[in-house]
Amino acid sequence: MNFAYFITRKVARFGQQSFSRLIIRFAVIAVALSVSVMIASTALIAGFKREISSKIFGFWGHIHISDSGVSRSILEAKPISKFQDFYPSIDTIQQVSYFAYEEWRGREITVERQSNEGIRHIQVFAVTPGIIQSNEEIEGIILKGVDSGFDWEFM
Repeated sequence: MNFAYFITRKVARFGQQSFSRLIIRFAVIAVALSVSVMIASTALIAGFKREISSKIFGFWGHIHISDSGVSRSILEAKPISKFQDFYPSIDTIQQVSYFAYEEWRGREITVERQSNEGIRHIQVFAVTPGIIQSNEEIEGIILKGVDSGFDWEFM
């Protein structure tokens, strides 16, 4: 006979009221409540993560094209002309192909994949460092300038 089943049957005593049965019901309710709270918190965190990443990419974007002579930071970049060969036609791309690395049978392989969406918007921008001074403190900032075609939809 299974020892765990024997103990459970003796403690629970189906059809009878006992203190052990009350404790078992509280334990079942507590476990069910804790699992539901964990599921809700995981869903909440996933939603916050998605919103934060959409705000970051809305402000800063996925891809930056800047001067190739930059050696240290984007603040040292010189402005480049927006009249490039790729500029008028690049936002018509519907899907982008890219290579991803996957592990298959213990080794890493390269797999070609397609993005779900293409290029939605192209934005011209400029950045410059600045300083803000209050009564007692001085803070360094980075000012980002955008043109009139800025996509305000994400805000």
